[in-house]
Amino acid sequence: MKRRRSFLLVVLLLATSVTVVVVVLGALVKYEPSAYREACRDEATDAVKSTEMLSRVTELQQELQIAKADWGASFVAADFNAFLRDSFERGGTFDGTLDRRVRSPRVWIDGDRLTLAARYQASPVASLESDWTTTVVSVELKVWVVSKKPNTVAVEVCKLTAGALPISAQRYLDRLGEAARESNAEVTWFRNDGHPVGLFRFYANQPQAPVQIQSVTVADGRLTVAGKGVQAFGDAVKP
Repeated sequence: MKRRRSFLLVVLLLATSVTVVVVVLGALVKYEPSAYREACRDEATDAVKSTEMLSRVTELQQELQIAKADWGASFVAADFNAFLRDSFERGGTFDGTLDRRVRSPRVWIDGDRLTLAARYQASPVASLESDWTTTVVSVELKVWVVSKKPNTVAVEVCKLTAGALPISAQRYLDRLGEAARESNAEVTWFRNDGHPVGLFRFYANQPQAPVQIQSVTVADGRLTVAGKGVQAFGDAVKP
């Protein structure tokens, strides 16, 4: 009888422990960053801000194409989020282009960190989709221009999480590398203090790039990029 009671006690303790672990893990996975909730708030001016964002991006592209002597642009997180809400949701231009399990992508800036996040439906089976199988996946990044390496931007993955749980970045890094190569950029990876860092070299297949990236800065709630046309430097500073 004592052995049976001991066995039942062990089973009960194990079941309780497993339940506690499952509840704790569930709470961690369901954790939703307050910055993400803030970024998800709807704004009546999304369409206007989205159009303005596209106009500024188009203007920057034109400056790069003509290798303007001084080019650049600055964006706040609200600019990106207005575009994301207007274009990727509610029947927007790019609605349906993301994986069906990815919803509500958002951006926020904190200090020198740029964070990208989205709701991710973990269940591959549509009939099993629910709030219980959804988590917020977020990636926190640092970006800067690498000195003495023309047109090379470093991107450090400081944190990648599902809810509050850290997850492996390798599968996402591979996809990012493939996308970069399709956009004519060479990518090499190394680790810094345990964090993956990608070096993105733009205009990789051109003997002389038409422009030179001088700065990519995340600060004061803004992402700012700036540079010069190569001709503005003179022949002595060709990359």
